Amino acid sequence: MGGVPRVIPGKVVILVGGIVGTDDAKPALELGANVNIFDVDFIQPRYLDNVLENYLPAFMSNRKNIEGEVRKVDLAIGTMLLTGANAPRLIAKDILPQMRKRSVMVDVAVDQGGCE
Repeated sequence: MGGVPRVIPGKVVILVGGIVGTDDAKPALELGANVNIFDVDFIQPRYLDNVLENYLPAFMSNRKNIEGEVRKVDLAIGTMLLTGANAPRLIAKDILPQMRKRSVMVDVAVDQGGCE
């Protein structure tokens, strides 16, 4: 992720900045990673700016922005969860092969059908 002198920091994208997304962002930031959070809520990006003390950009979520960033990251974390329903697909399957070599995707909503 980073935190080592003269090593380029890793890039992390977190899809949806709720409780899990915020908790995933904190250690990545502490390790020195470049973290971006995408959220569909208008209020959540402002909240994240306050909670994480302006250390990371939080963006409104749309397919073009997400797919553009996912192609460039070292780690993508999907945290979208709708209680009792399938999570919406935020990343199309055809984008996954376009991700950087050795990049990792984690989907914490996999028990609800996954968001990727």
